[in-house]
Amino acid sequence: MDLYVTALALVVFLAVLLSTGNGHLCVIEPRQRGDFDISKSGSHTCFRHGPPCGGEPASPPTHTYLSSTAVTLLWQQNYNHYTVGYPGYMDVAWSDVTDMKNFHLLAVIGDLNEHAQDHQRNYSIPVVMPSVHCSHCVLRFRYNSHKPGEQIFYQCADIAIKNLTVKTASQQLNNLPVKSPTIPQPPPNPTTMPGSTRLYGFSYSELDTLQCELVSVDAVTGAVYPVKTFDFGVGSGYRPEMLGFGKNSNMSRRSVGQRQNFKAQTQAQGNHFIMDQMLGYSEESKLMFTMKHGKSSSLDAVADTLLVIEAATGNAMEKAVDPKALMSPIVAMTTNGLGSMLTFNMDMVRDKPGTFTFRVGLLDQDGSYQELYSDPSKTEDLYINYLCATADTQKNVLYVLMGNENAPDTLDARIYTFDLSVKPAKMSYAQLDVDNYTISSIHFYQKTGKLVAVSPGLFLDRQVTYTLVTVDPKLGLIKPLWVIAVPDRYQSYYGGDVINLDQQNGVLYHVLRLVDPPNADVIATVSMETQRVTFSNPTNLRHLHNLSFLPYISN
Repeated sequence: MDLYVTALALVVFLAVLLSTGNGHLCVIEPRQRGDFDISKSGSHTCFRHGPPCGGEPASPPTHTYLSSTAVTLLWQQNYNHYTVGYPGYMDVAWSDVTDMKNFHLLAVIGDLNEHAQDHQRNYSIPVVMPSVHCSHCVLRFRYNSHKPGEQIFYQCADIAIKNLTVKTASQQLNNLPVKSPTIPQPPPNPTTMPGSTRLYGFSYSELDTLQCELVSVDAVTGAVYPVKTFDFGVGSGYRPEMLGFGKNSNMSRRSVGQRQNFKAQTQAQGNHFIMDQMLGYSEESKLMFTMKHGKSSSLDAVADTLLVIEAATGNAMEKAVDPKALMSPIVAMTTNGLGSMLTFNMDMVRDKPGTFTFRVGLLDQDGSYQELYSDPSKTEDLYINYLCATADTQKNVLYVLMGNENAPDTLDARIYTFDLSVKPAKMSYAQLDVDNYTISSIHFYQKTGKLVAVSPGLFLDRQVTYTLVTVDPKLGLIKPLWVIAVPDRYQSYYGGDVINLDQQNGVLYHVLRLVDPPNADVIATVSMETQRVTFSNPTNLRHLHNLSFLPYISN
């Protein structure tokens, strides 16, 4: 069946971070069909494909639920396949065991960018059981990551639903509208530290998905200040207000059936969100660019709208993107130094699932598109995990960092170089030496003509030492420059990259996660001229996305 966010039930969830692991999707409560083991990484019980239940036969119901009441479902994502530019989702649906071709959607959760494939997270989600009597029903759980080469993951749990004719206390509680959390705001007209830099990003909470805010962050104090509020989410955000659980709505007082009938009315509203880990910036026009999920309600639709934002004011406008740019999702966007954006796509080879060719294009501010590189004869089926892109705007060269999809712990990677200064444009690559240093982002530093990155060492290192390294795009060598952060104080984390270097002053910014206190971060300011490293006051930036340095705006 078609997936529409308008069919959502209440999807406020609690996400609990666990240890690393290698699986994909396992259902904890109610217990999934077949074998179950989440005690270690790589459990085969979490790796099941094929609709509707991953090939597992039906079993007697393990749980009995009351109809029209709220229950909590619990599952684990054993393996994170977040796809930049085309984020996926997890959903839950129910069906009678005698009618397994017609599932009815209960809830959807957008995928989260964990910046590591080898990662486990529990999801706990309240849903309302349908108003039916069913001696044997099935709950189907899916994870559709949209990841190149990955199939949809399936699990099922066998349950029974007992119909009630009298309203219970739990029903009455369920009919109360959900109040969005109150997020404290900093005082207006804040006083910044002398000489401090402002970074810019988007503040977004999964518990308040009606909107996000363009914010600035003081790189010294760590304080976050609002700039502009937008009526869309970040990543594959879901919109619970479409079923009436958000602001200014009385839909929470409707029955499940009435909510499903509400689909036609809300379909036109769409499911609007911008892409995480994708932000271009033009110094010439002082404009920010990102891709936005347009007016389609389907989470399987490709982001088709260019969002252009005035960095100083937050004023935004939308531009339809040339369909030629959207034959596959745009997964990277970086400036060409002339006011337009270089884009990177992965086009699947026809009749060869899991095999792709790479394409580079030029996207203008008005949404027009020009293809700069494409070679159908050069295909790839292993290094298809996009990580980062940066450009040498003077020589018109694009560098793209791609990870090996089957190396979640060793983090094997390649640097692809697209020379756009010649015609036809040329592509080459170098295998990176990751024996001592692994990376998930790169920056081109114009003054030295080198690629630089922040490395936490190796993925399984217990004591994490963050080091500034250089990356040779021709030989694949990763060499240390100097240590940024000493062991024991910081978590191993492959996110934290701040988009754009301060090319004028030779400064790189990177967010580090403290071991203690919990949920605390610091912004590292790294001078590549003096080798001096300073840290901001402890802050919490877990809710920020697309954090960027914007020349002539940030400083």
